[in-house]
Amino acid sequence: ESSRSERTNRPLTIAYEPGSVFKVFSWATLLERGAVAEDAVFDTRGGYEPEVFRKYGIAPITDLSNYGILNLQGALVHSSNVAVAQATENLEATDFYTMLKNFGFGAPTALPLPGESHGLLNPVQEWSARSKPTIAIGQEVGVSAVQIAAAATTLANGGVLLQPRIVKDVVAADGSVVKEYPRT
Repeated sequence: ESSRSERTNRPLTIAYEPGSVFKVFSWATLLERGAVAEDAVFDTRGGYEPEVFRKYGIAPITDLSNYGILNLQGALVHSSNVAVAQATENLEATDFYTMLKNFGFGAPTALPLPGESHGLLNPVQEWSARSKPTIAIGQEVGVSAVQIAAAATTLANGGVLLQPRIVKDVVAADGSVVKEYPRT
């Protein structure tokens, strides 16, 4: 049983912290849940350090540079940690968690491959005061490359998550389709 996690009794698999690439799912969640308006403005000067961070000595969330005042487009262009962290203040943790689960994070994609990762998306009751804004910037969450690719299908398919597949169809030498693997 050394190949299983004692805490979860799930097979140990590889996942990585996605970082900024994850922000697209955070912004999509924020927009879908009405937690941020398309005309929102973010003051990114000085980083993100709400009262709870100061109270408990939690390090602020910062950007690589001082981007100043950003609209939503600027927050996306600059991949602003501060802007997305600020925006999460208007989003309930349970809504954020549910939307991330709906994107397929925290669960295997069901590809028939050995060692597929379920990733890491802790339940809300295990989140700290920093978890929501930290997850929004792609930290404190673990994903597989297939999960990211599958989640991205929702952005290209009107919000519908498609199960990834390895083979679309099997074609005979004469060009006829022997077996199809339809989208799920």
